[in-house]
Amino acid sequence: MAAKTKPRPARAAAKVTIAPKKKVTPALARASTATAKAPPPTSKAPLASTAELPRTPPATAEEYLMHIGVLGKRVEGHVAFMSAVERLSGTSAEAKNKALSLFYQRLVAMELELGRVREELELG
Repeated sequence: MAAKTKPRPARAAAKVTIAPKKKVTPALARASTATAKAPPPTSKAPLASTAELPRTPPATAEEYLMHIGVLGKRVEGHVAFMSAVERLSGTSAEAKNKALSLFYQRLVAMELELGRVREELELG
């Protein structure tokens, strides 16, 4: 059995409205508002934001040294945070131990690689 339906009247043409244009803000303005946020309460040392490093790789020795300095400060911040992990509330002891183990392994690997770079430079 086919269902009988009433024919619907044609709809009147709807008003065409244009959505208001969004105000476009430059990328730098958005980056500065993101860096203005306070660090998480568990972090003792604020980490350098990604906005501090240009997106392009360094081209000169001066730029390399500046980037290395910023990255070194970031690593110091990570080490300081991990040094205080025992005081971190709301995280299980198992999760803390796993994070400490992974952090240590990666820090050892990084130190070995950086040591090789230094050794190659010193040996010339």
